[in-house]
Amino acid sequence: MQLTRVAIGNYKSLKDAECPLSAFVCAVGENNAGKSSLLQALLLFVNGTKLSKAEFYDPTQDIVITVSLNGLTEEVLAKLTDEHRLKLIPYVKNASIDLVRRYSPEDCTSKLRVVTQVPNDPKYDDQQIDNTFKGKKGKDISDALVAAYPETTDEISAASIATQKAAKDIIQTYIAQLPIDQLVTKDIPLPTGIDNSIRSILPEPVYIPAVKDLSDELKTRESATSRAKRGRRGV
Repeated sequence: MQLTRVAIGNYKSLKDAECPLSAFVCAVGENNAGKSSLLQALLLFVNGTKLSKAEFYDPTQDIVITVSLNGLTEEVLAKLTDEHRLKLIPYVKNASIDLVRRYSPEDCTSKLRVVTQVPNDPKYDDQQIDNTFKGKKGKDISDALVAAYPETTDEISAASIATQKAAKDIIQTYIAQLPIDQLVTKDIPLPTGIDNSIRSILPEPVYIPAVKDLSDELKTRESATSRAKRGRRGV
């Protein structure tokens, strides 16, 4: 599994930045150019550490860290529990997935989300669908389906719907067949509902201290040797 892209918005000095990633990447730039912020954002994506208000470029907007993961083979996905794997698989395309960690300026905490295509009509939002059928039973369910989503079925077929799940399944089947021009790409809540549920397929951050300049190392040794010699002469 490999990270292939990171996009960072509203974090520290990074108002809107994107970086392609490969097996080996060097971040090069002047002081205060955002190199450390880039690395810190990757760590935040994995760990979800709580932030402070000072770390928001614009304190009224979310911090959004988007990462593309490639190489999600069956072997990699097998690290997840069966329940969580089944919920995540629909969002894996060509062994790849885009995940988002979104920080709210309200409490400076975050949640992992998944990027997918959803209908651009807000009535197909999961919350809106839930509200449509909330508290309804029996015939009220089929009546609500025909009234709010007449395009998904006909009255005769709807009459046999007796559960909220059956009604929602019909709507989801319709959504799956929508043409591309009726869809929009956005991040939605992680289908597993738990950030740590996919921790096993995320990379493990490892900090490796920077290699010192050998010339600086030699100067340090030469300086220490000179001080030692002066000390011996003074004895």
